[in-house]
Amino acid sequence: RNLRPSVLDDLGLLPALEWLATQALTATRLEVSGADRRLSPATELTVFRLAQEALNNVDKHAHAHTAAIRVAFGEPPQGGVRVAITDDGRGFTTEQAHAQAQAGHLGLLGLRERVTLAGGTLDVQSAPGEGTTLTFTLPG
Repeated sequence: RNLRPSVLDDLGLLPALEWLATQALTATRLEVSGADRRLSPATELTVFRLAQEALNNVDKHAHAHTAAIRVAFGEPPQGGVRVAITDDGRGFTTEQAHAQAQAGHLGLLGLRERVTLAGGTLDVQSAPGEGTTLTFTLPG
């Protein structure tokens, strides 16, 4: 049920992300810009799973006080969706992320792979003491 909650199919992406925010251990808010619209079921599921994994990483590793899910809908017909997961946690360096991957913690690699398979891009911005922002851009 957590992999594909019924709220995603019944009510759409934004209510599902709101539900996800309430499930996070870190206080998380949802912010939306652009005209809300339904995306393809595959894209909605991909966005949901990306946000779910990113928030799990925040809860496990960031030691953050707050997090945000920022969804920006592009203009139709080609407009995709951009989702940024931001936290005010401890952040990390590229070297620390690489060391985590070498130790078998594949969260960021898995996120990058999922985004690439969906035809999108992933941008990671992080620095020690400055938090982290993961930005997923997916086609419409």
